[in-house]
Amino acid sequence: MAFSPALGCLTVSPINCGSGVTTTYVMRLKVLASRPKFKALCNQHALQAKCQPGDTSRELWEITVQAKLGVSTVEQLNSLITGCAALASEEMALRPADDAAPAPEANGTAAPAAPAAEALPNGTEHKGSKQEQRRSKAAATAAAAAMPNLEGKTSILAKAIQADANLYTRYGQLATARRGFTLAQLMTPALEHEDAARRTLGIAAADGECYTTFPDVFGTVIQDWFGKSHCHEGRQSLERVCNAETAAADITICLARNLKGVPYAPFMTPSQRNEVERAVAMAVMKFGQELKGKYYSLRGSASYTPMPKGMSEEVEKRLGDARLLFSEPDSAMLAAAGAVPDTAQDWPNGRGVFATEDDKVAIWINRHDHVCVVVRETAQPKAAYSRALEVLTLLEEQLYAQGHHFDYHPRLGYLTSACSLVGTLMRGSVTLPLKNLGADEGSLKKLTEDMLLQARQVGDSWELGTVPELGTSEVDQVNALIEGVARATAIDAAMGEGKSFEEASS
Repeated sequence: MAFSPALGCLTVSPINCGSGVTTTYVMRLKVLASRPKFKALCNQHALQAKCQPGDTSRELWEITVQAKLGVSTVEQLNSLITGCAALASEEMALRPADDAAPAPEANGTAAPAAPAAEALPNGTEHKGSKQEQRRSKAAATAAAAAMPNLEGKTSILAKAIQADANLYTRYGQLATARRGFTLAQLMTPALEHEDAARRTLGIAAADGECYTTFPDVFGTVIQDWFGKSHCHEGRQSLERVCNAETAAADITICLARNLKGVPYAPFMTPSQRNEVERAVAMAVMKFGQELKGKYYSLRGSASYTPMPKGMSEEVEKRLGDARLLFSEPDSAMLAAAGAVPDTAQDWPNGRGVFATEDDKVAIWINRHDHVCVVVRETAQPKAAYSRALEVLTLLEEQLYAQGHHFDYHPRLGYLTSACSLVGTLMRGSVTLPLKNLGADEGSLKKLTEDMLLQARQVGDSWELGTVPELGTSEVDQVNALIEGVARATAIDAAMGEGKSFEEASS
């Protein structure tokens, strides 16, 4: 093999020097190929498209990666996979509903088309896994299904439908356009995990399209939970964040996001979860020296090819000690938040952690949301929030280059499966000793509730955390945390001097 250390594999044409690898996907693009955006999408993903010889219909296209010096074989293959996925997604969006031989709905309109066949190397196609086929078939027939049994159910949505059955009647025949999710499907897992001792939602969004397909249903639940049906306050200037320092032992800022067009955790198939892992893992590899680190799939995961058995015991202990590791979701905790505790299916495959070398920044993949940026600091809440924004911006840029966008609603903010959490998808917490105030747990919890915070005991200390609140910005929530910590610290000191809670807080 002719090889040059500077040019790579050599060939007769100098413009083809480099990896020496050519991989071709053959895709059936019935609609997209005739649109101007076809060429633009190919250029965006550094692809070349050529109509397959002999295909008079001009539907079969050979897709290859543009030759580029300095790009490895792995990078070329990843670029091809990402680009073809984007082409397939656009083709699916453009194909008419009657292309999938849909079954008629009760109202006379067609049920959503099943997803288009996915492209595979060498021109072969498949129609998805058996699980995905069953889901598509169920979606087409379940649109006309009867209302789920709500007898004895106490969730917010169950009570709303019991009071006004028309709420289900209006939307029970509908299904989301892209994946065919029906209202019955969104309600069933939530109803199965309902807990009469806790306030639960009674519904879980399968993807962002659910919020626009069933607006009154989610609007009713959100109104009951937040006291308002929509009022998202966008991100405000970082300059508005207080500069105060704290005596905190630990400060954590978490910013979660989900990818548009991808089902949320409780409704993901294993292949969809693995694709999110692959996309995010590829994105973090592009980070420069300012965020030097490594992606580790969870121990026991077999979904990430470069790490087929997941992280080592040593890495697991290191990340655990740094509190940058997440464990299997707690069903009771999820139910308490109104969420569906199905995010642990196929555990631990498709999940992992990107961690920086200093163990101060992490990106969690496929925990409750597709991604979650985690930053740990001491003394400076503003610095932790600022760092989290920087990391999230870098991640967003790299995912955008692959054709991904974060799921966002102009009136609800960033979206997730549990509509009780929509808005900023931010969680901030500070751990404090609070020896005196913490001894009066009732007063501490009353103080934090008044300041829109939560208090949770962690060993001998207390963790004060932000509360999801529609209509507040990230900056508002960070400032509420800073002010709450300052007030709790002052009251704790005063109580240490012998004052009562009432005297210390007046």
